[in-house]
Amino acid sequence: MAVAKLAGTVTKKVAPRLRDMFVQALPEAVSGGVLTGGIHLLTGGPPDEAAAYAVADTLGSAATLGLLNKANIKNSFARNAANIGTGLLTSNVLYNTAFKGRYEPLQGQGGQPVTNAQQQAQRADVNGMTPDDLAGKYMVDTMFQQMQGAMGGGMQQGDLVRMMNSMGPTYDMNAARANMAAIMGV
Repeated sequence: MAVAKLAGTVTKKVAPRLRDMFVQALPEAVSGGVLTGGIHLLTGGPPDEAAAYAVADTLGSAATLGLLNKANIKNSFARNAANIGTGLLTSNVLYNTAFKGRYEPLQGQGGQPVTNAQQQAQRADVNGMTPDDLAGKYMVDTMFQQMQGAMGGGMQQGDLVRMMNSMGPTYDMNAARANMAAIMGV
């Protein structure tokens, strides 16, 4: 009962005063909203975001400036500081609640492993392999190949010769060394 009575009193006496304060401050608040929206557009922001920032700044600043009017604060420095501060606050709140998801980075903070998984799948597809066939060839969560010598001994000469032989005609490592030495003049 008491809550209903209080709500009725607030609706009849306080709400019209707040509305009047809001309406009186609206012209001054619109300038801040237009400025915020315009800056957002000029810095490359999407038009829908610029409009949202402008409206949020206008409404927030009208409320703040209306309260300053009610408190009879006419100091232009205080009013401008309140207008700008409210614009910054409303922009921050709007970004964190409505637009933050648009700008989640693809890299960093969990994005790198997703990107690597996509690249591994593409690499496996191009090479006619499965992603499991690539396992161990790249360091975890990176696209850098492992340093074979530093990561456990690497390839032995016999493994290298077998791999080269599987690519084509028999590969003679000694003949290749002799050819390289001749080219270098050693």
